[in-house]
Order: sequence, then C-alpha cells, then structure tokens
Amino acid sequence: MRSVIVAAVLAVYAATNAEDMRPPFDKSDYKGTVAVQVNPWFPLNKPPKHALGGPNIAYRRDLDWCKGMELCAEYGVNAFVPEINEPSAWTGVWRELLDAAPNCKSDMKVGMFFGFYSKSPDAAIASMKKILGKFREDLKENPHVLRAGGHPVMVVYTPYRYKPEEWTKIFNALDAEFGRMVYLANFRSLAMARGGAAKSEEKFEAELRRLLPVFDGVSNYGSAGVASQRMCAKVLERVMKDFPQKIYEGGIHSTYTCHYHMGGLEVNLSREWRESVGIYCSGCADSEMLTNLFDHYENSLVLPCYEREDFLLRYLEWALSKWRGRVFHRSKEPEIVLANHNMIQLGRENLDFEIMVFPIDSNAKELSVTLQLCDTAGKVLKEFPPRKVKMDDFRCETYSVPSVEFAGERGIVPRVKYVWRGKEHQTGYNPMTLVSPSLRSYRMYWARSTRNHLRNVERAPWTLDGVGAGGTLVTKGGQTVFVSDFVTSGWSGKAQGYARQTIKRDWTDFFSTIDQTHKLNCTQVMDLPNPGAALHFWHLELENVHGRKAATLPVWTTDGSRLRTVKMPVWLAAEDKIADFPIEEARVPFWWYPCRRDTRNVLIDESGYMHNGSVNGSGYGGGHLGYMGYNHYHNGIVNTAKKKPTLFRKDSDGRGHLHMDGTDHVIVMGGTAFSGASTYEISVRPSQLGEEMGIFGSGNNQISLDLLSDGRVRAARRGENEGIAGAKRKGAMVNREVVSTEKLEAGRWTRLAVVYDLRRLRLYIDGKFQGEVDSHPIRNQEWETHLMIGAKCKWVWEPIAKFKGDIRRIRIYGRNLSPDELL
Repeated sequence: MRSVIVAAVLAVYAATNAEDMRPPFDKSDYKGTVAVQVNPWFPLNKPPKHALGGPNIAYRRDLDWCKGMELCAEYGVNAFVPEINEPSAWTGVWRELLDAAPNCKSDMKVGMFFGFYSKSPDAAIASMKKILGKFREDLKENPHVLRAGGHPVMVVYTPYRYKPEEWTKIFNALDAEFGRMVYLANFRSLAMARGGAAKSEEKFEAELRRLLPVFDGVSNYGSAGVASQRMCAKVLERVMKDFPQKIYEGGIHSTYTCHYHMGGLEVNLSREWRESVGIYCSGCADSEMLTNLFDHYENSLVLPCYEREDFLLRYLEWALSKWRGRVFHRSKEPEIVLANHNMIQLGRENLDFEIMVFPIDSNAKELSVTLQLCDTAGKVLKEFPPRKVKMDDFRCETYSVPSVEFAGERGIVPRVKYVWRGKEHQTGYNPMTLVSPSLRSYRMYWARSTRNHLRNVERAPWTLDGVGAGGTLVTKGGQTVFVSDFVTSGWSGKAQGYARQTIKRDWTDFFSTIDQTHKLNCTQVMDLPNPGAALHFWHLELENVHGRKAATLPVWTTDGSRLRTVKMPVWLAAEDKIADFPIEEARVPFWWYPCRRDTRNVLIDESGYMHNGSVNGSGYGGGHLGYMGYNHYHNGIVNTAKKKPTLFRKDSDGRGHLHMDGTDHVIVMGGTAFSGASTYEISVRPSQLGEEMGIFGSGNNQISLDLLSDGRVRAARRGENEGIAGAKRKGAMVNREVVSTEKLEAGRWTRLAVVYDLRRLRLYIDGKFQGEVDSHPIRNQEWETHLMIGAKCKWVWEPIAKFKGDIRRIRIYGRNLSPDELL
C-alpha cells in the first residue's frame, strides 16, 4: 500500500513541479499533526513567585516535561518542537524532551526548530554537523522523533537568511551526513522579509514561490495580527495547490505582547486566538503549529497557565473536532468561561468581557447567563440583562462598558449568574480588572472556567489585621495577622491528598502551605513587606489535588501617604474629549529613584512598586529586568557589569548621585513612559556644555527632555514612531516643544520638571515656569512605553546623545503635578 502512495506522490510531483529541487517523500503520515513550539528557556515548573520573564506561571504546579506533554496531549497536541538554533544551540532541552517522550502515556513526538544564524552556508553546515552529530542515532531510529514519510522534520525559522541555491547546498550536505530530512520554511519570516512582504500578497507569494522548490513545505513561528494572518492563509491556500507534494502547516498564534518595551499586538480578550484557530483550521492545511508553549518574553502561552487556565487548548480541542473529526470531550454540566482584561487604562479602553460556553453532553442545553460587575468588596455595581445561549456548540457572548462609568473604582470584579434546569447558580469571582487612571501596562486577560473551579469558597471570610475584602490596611509592613475561616465543605468530596492555601500579593505567590487535614480555618502571622506609597492587593487562593482553584476578593495595602482624592484629566478616546475626574491618589502609579545609595547597575525604585531600571542595559531585552506585568513590576536579575560595575558617587555633603561620562545611560522598560497625564522630574549637574545631550527619551515620543548646547533645556512631545505591531505613523510627525529661557550651568545642580495635563506641556527649572505648548493626546503612545534616562532614545535599546554629568532625584508620576507638588 505504501508503494502505491509513494508512486502517486511521484506522479503529482512530476506533473506539477518539475523544478522541485527536493527529493520526493510521502507526507500522508504527517497530516493531522498538531505541534507546539517550545522555547527552552522557560521550564514548565517555573517558580510561582517570580522568575525571568514575568509572574505568569503554569496552571498546574507539578509539571515536568513528561507531565506537560501528557497534559497537552489531552487536548489534541501530539508534538513538542523545541527551539534549538545554530551556531549557539539549546540542545539540553531537546535531549530532555526526547528522554521524556518514552515515559508519556500518550504517543508524543519531538521535533526540532532551528534558526540559522551563521554568516555563510559553509559555516552553517559545519555548525549543524556538530550539533546534529550528538543526536545521530535519534535522527536515525528514535521512534519519538517527529517524522514525515519516515524522515525527521526540521522547521527553519530563518529561511530568508540564505539564497535558494545556498539552502540546497546546506540541505544536501545534512542529508548526506544524517539521512534524508524534511525541511519546513517559516512562512511568517518570509512574509516579513525582503521589503515587508507581509503588507503585499504579491510580494509574499513571490517569496513563497522563490523558496518552496528548495524546501519540503512551510510551517510558522511568530506574531501577526489577524489581518496579516488572513492574508498569509489566502496566499498559502493558492500557492500550496501548486505544491501538493509539500507540507502546508498552518500557524496558529496565541496572544502576543512584547514585555521589553510594551510593544506588540492589540489583545481583545480571546478573539485573536479564536480567529487564528479558525483561519488555519478551516482551510487545506495538512497540520498545525502553535505559537508558543510557554514564552513570557512574548506572552504567547498555549500551556494551561495561571492567567487563562486551559482555555486556549480547550478551544483548540473543540476546533480540532471540526477540522479533523477528532473527539471533543464534553462536560456533563455547563462549561462556562468568563474572560476579562487584567488591566485597562481609564478612558482609553472599555471594560470588555466575554462569556463563552462549550457544547455539553446533556439533553438540557438551554442556559441563561447574566453578567455581574462587582467592586472589590463583592458589591454588585452593574448587572446586564440575562441572555439565552444554547450549549449545542461553542458560543461567545461579548459585553462592553465605558470605563469612565467606574472611574472611582480600583478594580472591577466580574462573575456570572446562570440558570440551568430551572436552578440558579453562580460562578466564582474572576480576578479583577484593574482600572488604571494613568497607564495601560499589561494587555493580557484572565479566563476562568467552571470546569476548573472550586465552588462555595469565595464568600468565606478572611482578613488581614482585621481588614476584610475590599478594605484597605494602612501599614508600613511588619508582623500582620492573617485569618481565614473557610469551611471544609467548600472542597467537596474530591479533595483528597492535600489542600493548598496560597496568599497572593499583586497576583503573585507570597506564602503557600499544604494542609494535609483539609481544614482551612486558621490564623497565620506573616511579616508583610512595606508597601510604600504604592497600592498593593492581596487575596487568598485555594487549590485541591485536581488543580481546581478559587480565589477570594482582595484586601488592599498602602502606607497611607496618598489616600487623598485628586482631580485628574482623562482622555475619552472614543469621543476625543478630555474630562476631569476625582481619583484616589493611591491608584496613580509613580516611580521614584532618589539615587541615595550604591545599588550597582540597578536603578532602584523606592515608590513601593519595584519598577526598577537597568544601568547601561543593552542588547535584546538588556534592560527589561525580567518582567513586565502585574502592578507595574520590574524586579528581575541584572548581570553585574565587569568594566563599570557602578556609576554611584557621593558629594562632599554625603548625598548620592549617578555619574555619567557620555557613555552611560539608564533604561527602564515597558510601562514607564505614561501616555496620559504625567510629570517627569530630575536633578542634573552637567559636567560640560557645548553639545546637545539627552536627559529623558521615551520609546514612542511620549516625553523628550534635552540639554541644548547653549545650556537651555528643551521639553517635547512628538508623534509616535510607530503604532500597534510596528504600524507606520499616518501623516506628518507632530512636534510640540517648549524651550527654556534660563540656562543650566556646568558643575551646578538644577531641578528640571516637565508636566503634561493632556492639554499643555509645561517646563519648569528650579520650580520656575519656563513656558508651555499645546499638546493633544496620541492614541498610539500607549505602545512602546520604555524610557531612557541620561540619553535620547533612538529605539528600544539604542540610547544616543548620552548625558555627561550627574543625575539624582528622579521621579516619574502618573498625573500632572501642580507647581507646589514638585520636588
């Protein structure tokens, strides 16, 4: 039978593409493959407190590679494809996956995903022979290696790197050394190569037709908006019909946002994921590749995770049942998923919600759902009219509310009331959507499913020093009494083995314990950190042995220094209007860098937010400090600089500062430069004049503060460099600037302040008003929000025109301060 299939493939090959440079193979056994890429630097058992890349973690705490494979296999994934690369190869995880696969209960395959980065084809051949040589026997006979027609499959991330004839040389050399392999070109990189082919069907098609003869098919890795994905799929459907002997692997993207500088794609709850799945599961693709298993840098987490539980894979499982007729494992009771954003910026974004239902295994398919929006104490603030949904297929109900309706709320907590079989039920509380008056720092979303939820625990009382849900504990840290009064019935009869109780601070683990007795009535003394002037939130989360969880409503902490109400301008983007709202000042984020002590090459934020900066951070992600995300948090590891371990100096009066010699800068990554009302303050002592030097420079021109060659100071807001996903600016560059009348002196400390109230940009020197200029808000400036200190910002990690002199007392505030509030 196999010989007949091969003969048919050969006939198609000869008839359709005589120019095909690759030997024929039978792809039939590869059809239906559902693979997920694996970035090796993010293990599945990443610590739940914090670790490189962000605070989000795997949903289950006990995962290793084998258990992770088994978990994904439950939803229809049958291959893990690790990123390896050359010449610097990540072969360790590749080996771990190959060793784990035989122990899996499912038949999981392990592929390989290579970026080729050598300067020449000959160097790439030498590098690949060295790397693959360690896996020679695996490539030859390991039954867990992902294969097509009996040949190992390799995804090539960088097909634009070499010319077609150079790829032929590379592939022929590797085939001769290790046996025939199947090479798939990353079509997303083709869409981006050679002058931005992603913007043009014709250019993309030309790239495909140029390289397909020397590859065995296409796969995908990378980020693209829905419109770009549709364009790629449209062209691929057309082109691959002319190459039926080659593999067409669809490229499904999860949500994608770059942590480094807060760039990336707009995330509209689950819509992008659902549309991406639909694009590639409705055409003629042979197989599917998912981006990405567990990647915090790029926010593409397919693995069931703390933020979205297992929704991404659960929806994929449903879609695969349509695409390939696979079994969708239906629940016996309503499976309801509620989604809401982690954070929104007041006025710029609406409060959006989704109620999604999956088909169930029951004759009672009629369901009535009602969305409730609560404050953080659980009080219902708004209830939508009930909606009827039928659980015979996947359904999604969407809701949207202008965020200014809840301008006075710290956060909005959604839940669902539903009626099934004549009885009323309620889901648990979803984690809240933070309503930020100043900054949209994190564009992801929560998804919580009734399938994964522990019932009857949210309303049980708990306190921090006597303060209950929705209340504020004013504290400067120290010993705090935590009390919970949970009843064991909340765990039901399924809770066998242990009961985990976790106290979370700003959605990251602070304290966790396993109670073998299942009794959750307890008193616990904890040593709380000083919250500073930041506003932090705490809640209790319970988890049973099956991974089902439930969380309480939050209790807030702050030091009490900012509990007053202030008037703050807010841009109502949909109406293009500016309105003033009373806002609790503790909700306004700010960063405070006094530079009073030597902290090596970390710029320490003493506001309480831990929004730290990186001194002389450089290269890909060199300044991001490992995280972005919840509560404006930057507290990762920074490597100690060997040549210049510190810029810290002290004056004769004992006051500290950072000394910059024209080769230094500080970078504070995503969520730093405010897109709305803001104040930027710094004390500077230039060592010389005579050249233009940067003091502040932001990624998307939210703020620019420069010292001119004659000693005057220029403050400016300009049009964006780019918009969402690198979109080009439309129209001419806006340039709104004000130049001081006074001049700075070399060797003398001077205080500078720039204040923006959404209407005007004002400049102050030593508290004296220097001038102002009209400046209207710009929508795209909520993207690329990193900030350079002591330099202008050319791009994410490209500081230019670096400052010569000393800096200290840097404060960046998320509202327009009045003159008497300045430092």
